[in-house]
Amino acid sequence: MNRQDVIDAYQAGQRTFRDLEDIDLTGVDLSHSLIEYLENVLLEGADLSYSEISNLKNVCLQGANLSHARLEFDFEGVDFQRANLSHTGGNWAANFDDCDLREANLSDTNWYEVRFENCCFTGANFSNARFSQVSWGPDRSGQPLLDLRQVNFTNANLYDAYFDECNLSQSTFRNANLSGVSFGSDSFSCDLTGVSWEGAVLDSDSFRYFPKTVDPSELGAIILKPGLDLSGIDLQNRQLIYLNFSKVNLTGANLRDANLRDANLTDANLRDANLTGADLTDANLRGANLTGANLTGANLTGANLTGADLTGANLTGALGLTEKHLKEAIFANTIMPNGTLL
Repeated sequence: MNRQDVIDAYQAGQRTFRDLEDIDLTGVDLSHSLIEYLENVLLEGADLSYSEISNLKNVCLQGANLSHARLEFDFEGVDFQRANLSHTGGNWAANFDDCDLREANLSDTNWYEVRFENCCFTGANFSNARFSQVSWGPDRSGQPLLDLRQVNFTNANLYDAYFDECNLSQSTFRNANLSGVSFGSDSFSCDLTGVSWEGAVLDSDSFRYFPKTVDPSELGAIILKPGLDLSGIDLQNRQLIYLNFSKVNLTGANLRDANLRDANLTDANLRDANLTGADLTDANLRGANLTGANLTGANLTGANLTGADLTGANLTGALGLTEKHLKEAIFANTIMPNGTLL
């Protein structure tokens, strides 16, 4: 079929278009159609809204309208620059390999088991999107970081998403649900320079894999659910200033030499936690359970210990403990800074 054949067929009521190659269909209307197995087809500015689309290779969809379309199976080398993909989704896993989604509108999309490999997303909009078990990252060792710079994930639900070697600099996760999200590992980390985390929600799984490279000034905006179980977590030497640990379970956590300045630990469970050398300057420990905790050499200058339970805690060499602390906190069988037992 050539361009005119496709236009005539659509106008005659045909809504199935498959196995098309090397055709210029710029600006055509193929909305509400079944479109599959296209290769080297130009569909710039075309209307494919409400269509079922699958298996495209080297297809140009720059500026095309794919709103409310269903995208499934394989998309290889497809150019989605500035395309409208709002409200798209699919019931089957979709694979996007070497695709260009710069400045694409993917707001309100709904995907399950999506894989993005070697794609570019600079300036893309994923606001209000819902992703379950989505994978972002290069598939070959040594490739550049996946480009997710300046991407908008506001209000997105990214449950169990996996970001592997991604450049997320200047992106926004405002009010996003990051439950179960992984940002790679120490060996294959992400670039999170200048990322906005305001109101982002993390659960125990996502926080355990939260990168060490996050700017400490951004941590105060992250929401950890009350009652979150982080027992036994290793946060040694981590920058945790301003972080809200209120009512979080940190039983047996390793917080040795952690920077917890101005952190909110109200009603947190720190039983048997290792806080050796931790900086708790101006931290709020009101009502915290510190029974059996090791605070050897910790800095408690300006900390709020009202109602905190330090029964059996070790405060040997701790700094900043005042008469006010002695009146407001609970001490029993506690080793004090000078080594005496209170």
